[in-house]
Formats: sequence, C-alpha cells, structure tokens
Amino acid sequence: MGASLLAFVTLAGALGFFIFGMKQMSDGLQKITGTAMRNVLANMTGNPFMGIMTGFLVTALVQSSSASTLMVVSFVNAGLVTLAESIALIMGANIGTTITAWMVSTIGFHDNVAAFALPIIAVGVPLMFSSKPSHNAWAQAIIGFSLLFLGFHEMVKAIPEFATLNSELLPNLMKHDLGFISTVAFIFAGIIIAMITQSSSAAIALTLVLCFKGWVSFEVGATMILGENLGTSITANYAVLSASVHAKRAALAHLSINLFGVVWMALMLPFALPAIAWFLVHVGHDSPFLLANQTPIALALFHSAFNVINVGLLVGFIPYIATLVTKLQPAKGDETFHLEFIGKGLVQTAEISLHEAQKEISKFAEIDRKGVAMIRELINETEAEAQQILVKRLQRYEQITDRIELEVDRFLTQLSSAQLSDASSQRVRSLLVAVNHLESIGDIFFQMSKSVERKAQKKLWFEQQQREELNELYALVDRAVVIMIQNIEKPVKDLDLTEAIQLEKRINEFRHAVRTRNFKRIEKGKVKLETGLIYNDLVSGFEKISDNVLHVSEALKGVDLA
Repeated sequence: MGASLLAFVTLAGALGFFIFGMKQMSDGLQKITGTAMRNVLANMTGNPFMGIMTGFLVTALVQSSSASTLMVVSFVNAGLVTLAESIALIMGANIGTTITAWMVSTIGFHDNVAAFALPIIAVGVPLMFSSKPSHNAWAQAIIGFSLLFLGFHEMVKAIPEFATLNSELLPNLMKHDLGFISTVAFIFAGIIIAMITQSSSAAIALTLVLCFKGWVSFEVGATMILGENLGTSITANYAVLSASVHAKRAALAHLSINLFGVVWMALMLPFALPAIAWFLVHVGHDSPFLLANQTPIALALFHSAFNVINVGLLVGFIPYIATLVTKLQPAKGDETFHLEFIGKGLVQTAEISLHEAQKEISKFAEIDRKGVAMIRELINETEAEAQQILVKRLQRYEQITDRIELEVDRFLTQLSSAQLSDASSQRVRSLLVAVNHLESIGDIFFQMSKSVERKAQKKLWFEQQQREELNELYALVDRAVVIMIQNIEKPVKDLDLTEAIQLEKRINEFRHAVRTRNFKRIEKGKVKLETGLIYNDLVSGFEKISDNVLHVSEALKGVDLA
C-alpha cells in the first residue's frame, strides 16, 4: 500500500512538474507577445478565416488552450473583437492547441530529453536577473519550455511504476473498446482529467504517456482526447461564472463548438481511427493498432484532424452560433449598469487588461455624463412628480458610480500585483486616479439633485435668467465631459490637454461672472436669499464637476498622480 501511494504521489508530482513548466512558458510567452497580439486583433477584419488563423497563431504562441480561450474572452470584453470574431478565434485556438501534442509526441519520448533541456535552462537563467521586464519574460518562457519536457520525461518514467503496482486499477477495460457505452465512459474520463489538471495539454500529455506505455489502447486514447477537448471548454465556462455577459457568451460558444465536434466524432471513430492508421502506414510508420510506441504520433494526428475538420464544418455557421449563444445567455435587464468589459478572474496580459479597464472607464464616464444631463433636466423641470422621479434616478446613478469604482479599483489592484513594466504600472496608477475622480462626479451630481429637491420643497423658483445661466454653464461642462471621454479612449501618446485646460478656464471665468451677478441680485432684493444660495450651490457643483473632469484627463496623461 505504501509503495502504491508513493507511486501515485510521484506520478502526481511529475504531472505537476509538467503543468508548472507549461504555465511558466505560457505566462512568459503571453508577456512577450501581449502588445503584438493586441495590435493584430485591433486590426483584425471580420473575415472568419483570418480570425481562425489569428486564433491558431495566438494559441500556438502561448501554448495553452485555456489561456488563449480566456484571452479571447478578454478581447471580447475589451471591445477589440465582436462575438462573431471571437468564435472564429476560438475555432483557430482549438487547432492551435494541437501543437502541444505534436511537440510532445515528437520530442518528449526521447531518452535524452535532459541533454537539451538543461542547457536551455542555462541560457534562460541569466535573463532572470536582468532589469528589463522583456528579458525576464523571455527567461520565464525559456525555462518553462525546458521544465515542461523535464516534467514530461518524469511522467514517462513514473507511469510504468504506478501501473505495475496498481494493475488492478488498469484492467483490460483500458485496452479494448467495448462499444458505444465505453466510448461515452472514456469521454467522461477525459473530461474529468482535463478539469482536474485545468489544462487540456496536460491531460493529453498524460494520455499520450499511457498509450505509449501500452496501458491504454489507441482507440481508448482517442476517445479520452475527445473528452479532454470538451473538458477544457467546460473549465472555461466555470472561469467566467462571475464575469460579464460577453465573457459568458464567448465561453458558451467554445463549449458549443467542442460539444458538436465530440458528438459527431464519437459516432465516426470506427471509421476515423482506421483512416489515421492507414495514413501513417503509407507515410512510413507502423500501425498504432499494433505497436504502442506509434500511438503518440497517431493521436497527435487524430487531434489535429478532428479539430481542423470540426472547424471546417462549423465555419459557415459562425453567425448562427453567435445568435444561439446570445439567446442562451441573454443580457440582464440592467446590464448597462454592470461591469461590461471586465470581470473577476480574467486578468490576462497587462496590455489586454489595461485596455479592458480603459473601456470600462470610458463607459463609467458616459454614465457620469448622463447623470450631469439629468441635473440640467431637473433644473428645468417644473412638475413636482417628475422632479422626484429624476431625483430617484440620480440617486440610483450615484450608487452605480460607487459600485463601478469599487469593482474597477479591485480589478486594477489585482492587475498591479502582477509583474508589470514601468509604463504599465504608471498606467494602472493613472486609471486608479481617474476612477476616483469619476466617482466624485457622481457624488457631486447627487448633492446637486438634493439642492434642487430642497428648492422644490420650500417652493422656491429660479428666475428665467438664472435658468439660462445654469443651462449655459451645463453646456460648457458637458463639452468638457465629451473631451474627457475622448481623452480616455486615446492612447497616452496622442493625449493633448490644451483644449481641456482652455475649457476649464472658460468655465471658471463664467462661474465667477454668474456668481457675481447672483450676489448683486440678492443685494438688490430681486431674488430671495435662499433661492440665491441654492443657485450658488448649483453653480459651484457644475464647477466642481469640471474640476474633476480635468483631473481625469490630467491623470491619464500622468500629470495628476498624487
């Protein structure tokens, strides 16, 4: 019993070694390619074949289907791609993830893996101590690549010992196909392995080793790979449970694509596997039905052929898949008042995450603009019932701004704990300051609504000139808000504060002029003192909003980071 437990722990450790190496390599590659991937996606057309090719290249680069799927979800959230484009990317990612099986089946089973893996680590270690983040990322990718193969080599050694000591756990059931029922059972086995390992690549690597050592037949290995494809898409759906509706739709599309593929391929296995064997024999290999050491290359070919054909069958139905998942995952009635572009657990590369936050902050600014517009509407409204409705709406908007600030702050704080370049770290600080000022705008327009409500309760009225002045001041502030939103959406290098500063100066001059006129009207008895004071509160409120609006642009430029 003790030997069996030790063998199991050794196998689990070898698998963990492999997963750790893959994660390190994937994380390093994501850091290296993050900016380039964003630029590619930003310029991607609606051509589905271009999207498939992009998805394939992204996944082939990061060497993780789970990471690339979550990355695609991030692209949708960040507004870089549409839902239909994300489906094409996911299809390409499904093909890209087959590269790992080819890499492992052609290199990983050699006895001298350490002979090339250790020298590669020697190349990567000096880069770890560089002060440049790009060098650190390369070190992480290079060392992760070597650890991946060292971990796989340990799996190859650990499987026979575990299997020998636990032969009762691996009966003939694992070596012979017993019909459709066993096909379904092994699909579920593949799903469970993929969900436990949280990586289809790790699950497939384990399956390749089992087949190579003869403990699992070619037929069973192919069936398990189908389940592992499905398992990784189920994992992606769990990862987005608390995310936005866009993320859920993209993950659901991934699940739908893989589920369709698994169903038709499960029915076609009796024809597909002999075709794979026939092809390998005709290109100089032995049949995987006869020799266990031929199964890794056969399964790599099966994995690629399955995903390529599945994409070929579904590529013409991308718009229908998008419509289906939209209906299956509808937006909530108040979705516009929830985070739309970012969600929990979806922090990926710095460039992508910062773009998501930028889009969310732009939406935040639009909500503030609506709130300020409601203040103008409230000032000009004379019906008491309509005024109360507007006050309640403004209170709700203020609560929304509080909630958005909290969630975006949490997202940015989570991002700041990751390894970031100096530019990305400064961008995070800028966005945090900007969010704080946007939330302050919500507080201000809510306090302004209470001032108007107090005026109505005391049955006080503004003169026509006072209303006109407030409307004119609102128009200036609204223009400032529009400029702020434009600045939020611009790259830092293109951000120019000249217009924003000039408009803030005009608002201050206008505020000073109307306050002076207001005090003169009070002195001459043309308006009541209480009415004049409430008017003054509203003028000050608009001016404070404009201050915060300018501070947002300054923060984005890196001026206001105190």
